[in-house]
Amino acid sequence: MSKFLMAVIIVALVVTFIYTLLNKWKVWEYLQVHADGWLEKICPHLVWRYYPMNKLFSCVFCTTWWMSVIICIFAAIFSGYWLFLLVPFCSTPISRYLV
Repeated sequence: MSKFLMAVIIVALVVTFIYTLLNKWKVWEYLQVHADGWLEKICPHLVWRYYPMNKLFSCVFCTTWWMSVIICIFAAIFSGYWLFLLVPFCSTPISRYLV
């Protein structure tokens, strides 16, 4: 149990740091403007108007959730501790509060 709580805190702090750093470098603003155009070029046959990417990159909860998921998938693969896959459910509200 203590391993899980430590993982939640570490993931929340890492995600908060990465989010703040990318916010300082104006990456989120750039992605909000240009991500939909990139998807149109990559997959022109798909319709992205139902959920445009600028909504994803402007939502703090969504971005911290997906960053937590990516970190925890790698952590679960490399450590073999499958409970890392449950960490985003607990770390995302913490990182959203910290951002």
